[in-house]
Amino acid sequence: MNDLYISIENSIPGIIPGLNTDELENVCLTVLAREKINSADINIVIVGDTEITALKKEYFNIDQTTDVISFNLTEEDSGTSCLEAEIIVNAEMALRESKISNFPPQSELILYIVHGLLHQLGYDDQSEEDYYRMHNRENELLDELGYGKVFGCPEWNDNN
Repeated sequence: MNDLYISIENSIPGIIPGLNTDELENVCLTVLAREKINSADINIVIVGDTEITALKKEYFNIDQTTDVISFNLTEEDSGTSCLEAEIIVNAEMALRESKISNFPPQSELILYIVHGLLHQLGYDDQSEEDYYRMHNRENELLDELGYGKVFGCPEWNDNN
């Protein structure tokens, strides 16, 4: 039995024209299924530069804008295997980056969501080996979902 709950809160509607939150929810459900997660409660919050920069400063003491921040909210002593997480994604950055990458802004935002989910599922990108492992998995998932290999430049995607 699957107990997968996804909620999406868009605090800055209109930044990404035609943003489809049902699609974002389906991406989360698919990634969780592919990673064999049967129980999860995931909250996705879509914000802009100002809010995510303030969160990065507050929680990581780094004063810079970022694309995604994710928090594991699972209580260690709860006795449950349910993953509880909050993933905060930056729609303004997705819009900017989409102009550089030539991917639709929603695809860029979905990359951020997948990245945040993978962090909560134990993936890391701190070492070079982990970086390639994580970003290759992102691109595998995004390719499976029909978005193509959103992460990186075409040369990186052709060689990895």
